[in-house]
Amino acid sequence: MCADFVAIDFETATAERSSACAIGVAVVRGGALADSFSMLIRPPELEVSPWNYRVHGIAAEQLKDQPPFPDVWAAVANRIGHDGRDQLIAAHNASFERSVF
Repeated sequence: MCADFVAIDFETATAERSSACAIGVAVVRGGALADSFSMLIRPPELEVSPWNYRVHGIAAEQLKDQPPFPDVWAAVANRIGHDGRDQLIAAHNASFERSVF
């Protein structure tokens, strides 16, 4: 088992994979949790479907002043300490997370 990895979880505002509205990140170094954080993301279309709201409880009103995905990803990459080496990324539903990314 790898002792260093980053686990990522996305939430979307609608059924569209391009509607990322939140990201949660856990950074594991040496087998121990080194950092964890979450950030809201302003999706391209500022709407949240009722079904998605029931899943995550994030309302469109909470997203209107949040940064767009490229800005959030830059902040995430900076915080996880990507230093040019390969970074193992884990996800509980990797096919979904990859399609959002």
